[in-house]
Amino acid sequence: MSFKSSLTILLVVLLGSAHGQKVSDTSKGWAGIFKIGGQLQARQDLRFSSYIQGNIGYELKVNSKNTLEISTKGVMGDQIDQYDHEALALNWRRYFQSQNIGESIIFDGVYLSAKVYNAQFFSYRYEGTAQEFFQTARVFVPRIGAGLEFGRQNFGLIDFGVFAGLETGVVESGKQIHLSYNYEKEISPLFKSYARLHLPISFKKSFYQNFNAYHKPSFNRNKLLKLGIDQAFSFSKKGLFLHPKLGYEYGLGSSKFAIDAMGEGLITRAKLYDLTHFDSVAEISENAYVNQSLVFNGSVDTKLYLKNDDLQLDGFYVRGGLLLHAGSLEVKRQYWEFEKFNKLFARGGIGLQKQLFNDLLLDFQANLKLDKTAKPTFDGGLNLYWVK
Repeated sequence: MSFKSSLTILLVVLLGSAHGQKVSDTSKGWAGIFKIGGQLQARQDLRFSSYIQGNIGYELKVNSKNTLEISTKGVMGDQIDQYDHEALALNWRRYFQSQNIGESIIFDGVYLSAKVYNAQFFSYRYEGTAQEFFQTARVFVPRIGAGLEFGRQNFGLIDFGVFAGLETGVVESGKQIHLSYNYEKEISPLFKSYARLHLPISFKKSFYQNFNAYHKPSFNRNKLLKLGIDQAFSFSKKGLFLHPKLGYEYGLGSSKFAIDAMGEGLITRAKLYDLTHFDSVAEISENAYVNQSLVFNGSVDTKLYLKNDDLQLDGFYVRGGLLLHAGSLEVKRQYWEFEKFNKLFARGGIGLQKQLFNDLLLDFQANLKLDKTAKPTFDGGLNLYWVK
């Protein structure tokens, strides 16, 4: 796909939400929203995809088009972009497309923002058990980051887009945690996608009036083309990570049944150290090795919606189907080592799917899988999609 085609798709996703209802005037007085949220993935089939992310922030209206946001974010687990903490972030946003009356702004629309953040949530070289959650074997460890975000926010509930900027950090080698280590300071370019889910809290009644006027889709449909927008890609000295998700769901007539097909890939390449624990000391190898993976998931499920009187393909559901999990994990120290796999699973599960703002979709699911050995495994989590 060409750069021009990629840019066209990005603009369609960001500009695709067009509302036609009247909003309440929020121009008078102070306005701001607290945003508390996070994401969860618990999976055993894709590398760098099981994690818990928590974030909290406050966005303050400066004038009719500009806001200032202060936030913090932490991640535990094998996220695609594993070391993605933001101990403190400042974000100045300029909204270009917001539904407003006069001088009002309701934290909704396409924006361009300037962002600076401290990526060092904890110094992972400190002694103690609490900091061990944030130890990393990555070669490049970021400290400070700055750049531009181009994205779209819908009333603080969903915020997604792309970030381009620089991170300062250290490249470390041949050391023992909390004893001694060598490092060199470096600067890394960073280009990545982001998608944040929040519970927005406001003290203005008009904010919730506007949210209620817009969050439901204005039309019904029995088919959905789904493009994953959470953890889609990240390119920097930390590594190269690409995680495409594309699906299609089709409702069977006026019934509550639907066929859901999904394809998901993961392409990664990063340099890592071997991390070994000896009692209270963690030793890291002197030389890094190359770690890369190429993974594919393909699934077909039948879904039964338990109640969807207002919208098709919306609400609580039960599902059952087949999942193909295939790929290759590759490691190079002195020589290349390959681990190839190909498994077919039968799975069943439950979930909740919600269509929002005409072109966004939240899907929370929990599944139980069985392979030919009849050994059960669990996966689940929250997925964000742009839909057409």
